[in-house]
Amino acid sequence: MSVTFGEFVFDTDDRELRKGKTHLDVSPRALQLLVVLLQARPRVITKLEVMKEMRSAGPISEARVSALVAELRGALGED
Repeated sequence: MSVTFGEFVFDTDDRELRKGKTHLDVSPRALQLLVVLLQARPRVITKLEVMKEMRSAGPISEARVSALVAELRGALGED
């Protein structure tokens, strides 16, 4: 399945984020964060909720979540 937002497409099956036809280089953990955020939309979720959802792939700290948010924002061209 593909999720489109703005000029971006996230292929949930292949775990690939694209801008137009260009593949964006994003870490698997950042893509996991994107899945969590997309599943929660349009609701805003807390960092603690994000951490709880992401723990299935191993422990994660608040600092790591912040770094992953920064990684996604960079890939999406956001400040």
